[in-house]
Amino acid sequence: MVGGDAKYIVDLLNNINLNNYEIVFYTDENKYFKQKFAQILINSISVKYISTRPYLFKKFIYSKWYNKHFSSDELNSSNNNIIFKILNKEIRERKIIEYIQWLFSELRMLLQIFWIYDFIFNFFVFRKIFINHINTKTIFHFNNGGYPAKESGLAAIIAAHFYGIKKIVMTIHSSPRMRRPTLFISDRFYDRLISKYCDVIISASEYGKGLMVKERFFPNDKIITIHCGISDKVINSDQKLSSIYNKIGSVKKDAITILAVGHLDWKGKGWDVLIPSIAEVKNEFPNIILFVAAGGSKSAFKKYKELAINNGLENDIKFLGFQPDVSIFYDLCDFFIAPYTGPEATPYTIKEAMRASKPVITTNTGGCPEAVINDLTGLIVEKNSIEELSGAINNLILNKQLRKKMGKEGRKLFQSKFLLSDKVIEHESLYKSLI
Repeated sequence: MVGGDAKYIVDLLNNINLNNYEIVFYTDENKYFKQKFAQILINSISVKYISTRPYLFKKFIYSKWYNKHFSSDELNSSNNNIIFKILNKEIRERKIIEYIQWLFSELRMLLQIFWIYDFIFNFFVFRKIFINHINTKTIFHFNNGGYPAKESGLAAIIAAHFYGIKKIVMTIHSSPRMRRPTLFISDRFYDRLISKYCDVIISASEYGKGLMVKERFFPNDKIITIHCGISDKVINSDQKLSSIYNKIGSVKKDAITILAVGHLDWKGKGWDVLIPSIAEVKNEFPNIILFVAAGGSKSAFKKYKELAINNGLENDIKFLGFQPDVSIFYDLCDFFIAPYTGPEATPYTIKEAMRASKPVITTNTGGCPEAVINDLTGLIVEKNSIEELSGAINNLILNKQLRKKMGKEGRKLFQSKFLLSDKVIEHESLYKSLI
C-alpha cells in the first residue's frame, strides 16, 4: 500500500470505534508505507509486516542496472553509456526500457507456473495467520489497490475461507483490469473463487463497480460503492496564506491562481494536456499562474519544466514539488484542475478542493464525474482534449461569480457525500450486518 489505498485504510482504522473491535493489521514489507503512513496510525493498532509473492517493487537484473545508470545520469549529465542512452530513448512517449519491462512481465505471465507457485506460497503464509484467528465473529477485510492487483491478497481470501473465516470483505480502489489471454487460467481461477468467497466487495467508485460486473463478471448484488472520505478542515488564516505567497514570490496579487496536484511521473495525471491548455489560455489572459504541487523524479521535473518553457510558460507555472500540507494551496487558488487521463476512482484531490470551497475542472475519466456535478460544482471535459480544457479554464477565469457559486455548491457536496466520519459509519454498519 503506497497511495490512496493506504490513506483509506489508515483513515478508517484511526477513526473506527475501537471499543467494538479488536483489530489485527497485516501488510507487506513496504518502506513507503512505513515512512508515510505507519507512523500516523494510532498507537493502539500495531502493524504486522509479512512477506508475500510477488515481492513489492521487485526489480529484474536489467532494471537494477538501468536504475543505477539512471541515478548517475541525473547526478552527472556527462554519462556516455551508449546502452543506457538507447534504453532511455522514447518511442510514442514511452522509453525503450518500459517496453522491455512490459515484455518481461508478459513472458512471466505466459509461464503460468509462476502464479501457481506464488499462490501456494501465499496460501501457506496466510494459513499461519488465520489458524490463530478462527472465530465466528472474525471478519477478514482485504484492502486492494485495484483488481486483481495484489494477488497475495486474493490467495488470502481463499485461505481465509478454507480455515474457517466466513465473513470476508474486499475493497478495490482503482479500475479493475480486463481479463487477458496471457492470464486465461489465473484470471478465471481468481474471479470464480473471489466472487464466491467474498461476502461483500466495496468499490471506491460506481465506475469501478460497473467494470467489475462488465469486465470481470462479478455478481452485481455482491458489490457496493463506498466513496473514500476525508476529514473536514479549518481554512488557513490570512496570515499563513500571506507567508506562503511571500515564500513563493513573484505572484501578482490580482493574478488568477490555478492549482493542480498529483505526481509528475504518473502520465495518467494529464500534465501533457494541462500545460498546453494553460498556454492556450495565456494568450488571452496573461495574468494567470498555475501552481503544480507534485512530487516526482528529477527527469519528470526536467521534462515538464521544458514543456512549460517550450510553451512560453517559464514564469507562469510554479513547480512546488511535494507538499506535506497541500491544503494551504487549495485555500490560495481561485480554482482547481484535475486533468486526469488515466483510470481514477473518485480522487482525493477533488474532494480536498471542494472542502476548501473551490470549483473544480476535471475530465470524464474513471470515477471523476462522480465527484463533480457538471455546471454546479465544477466543469467536466473530455479527457485528452486541450480545446475543451482550455475552454473550461477560460469560462472560470471570466466569471468570478460562477467560481464563488460553484465553490459554495462544491462545499455542500463534500459535506453531504465525502465526509470521512460518514464513511466510517458506513463501514461499521457493514461489519455489524456481517456479524
